[in-house]
Amino acid sequence: MNEKAPQTIYVQLVKNNRFLKIIIFVLLLLLVFAMKNNMKPPIVIRYLPEKAEYLTDYESGTKIIKEDIEIFLDHFIRNLNLLDSYTLEDNLPRALNMMHPDLRGYYKQSVLSSQLLQDVVNTQTKTTTRVVESEFDSKETVIPATVVYERNLIRFENQESSRLLVRAELILEKTPRSKKYPYGLRVQKYKEIKLN
Repeated sequence: MNEKAPQTIYVQLVKNNRFLKIIIFVLLLLLVFAMKNNMKPPIVIRYLPEKAEYLTDYESGTKIIKEDIEIFLDHFIRNLNLLDSYTLEDNLPRALNMMHPDLRGYYKQSVLSSQLLQDVVNTQTKTTTRVVESEFDSKETVIPATVVYERNLIRFENQESSRLLVRAELILEKTPRSKKYPYGLRVQKYKEIKLN
């Protein structure tokens, strides 16, 4: 005899439906908020030597500045390291991706033979690289650059160490920033001259 009256069950169903309608309405508001928030440009924080800069206007804030070129040159020189046995596999693809397709094709066909890569791995050499000096003119869409860097080599086989001083001459090309070229630059021409 403890059965609920049909009226009481109906009232409970109406209350549950009201509660579910409120939940659906709140979820729809959250969905609209998420979609609107997703349409905003990404947050960009540019780290400079003296400060960090928050860019609110992503499109105009992506122009290439002096620090961008210095960072690009430093990363390219460190990644194009055909002497380090231990980082060759990771860094070489990064360096190739920073190149113009014509230069990349030249390196793949003429410079990077499988025998050369195997010889580098077999030397068991670790290197450290330090950029000594870099000069460039960033006013044009094609940027001539010169980088002098020092590479210290440590051979683990016989604990021998040596130092190379190299002058690299590059022609950089400005490109629109994209997933493929996040720096907004790529290397069009590259030449190395050993100074010692």
